[in-house]
Amino acid sequence: MQISLPSVIVILCIAYSVNAASIISRGEDVCKGGASAAGLYPVANSETQYIQCTTDKGSGTRKECPPGTVFRPNLRRCVKPSHS
Repeated sequence: MQISLPSVIVILCIAYSVNAASIISRGEDVCKGGASAAGLYPVANSETQYIQCTTDKGSGTRKECPPGTVFRPNLRRCVKPSHS
């Protein structure tokens, strides 16, 4: 049985109970937690940007949601505002 990467990311986020919004707002690097930090995290004061952390040496990339969408931390994805 194969588990998809998004499922693994959700499981890791739930298992480690990462409060991403408070981590980003304090200016800490959320990606330094290695495998436990893999996932998508909000950027403080932005509804359209997020950080995508990988398990590769705790690296992360700031990304922008597609036009007309916003990032929802509870869903860990970009959605149309009417679906948030």
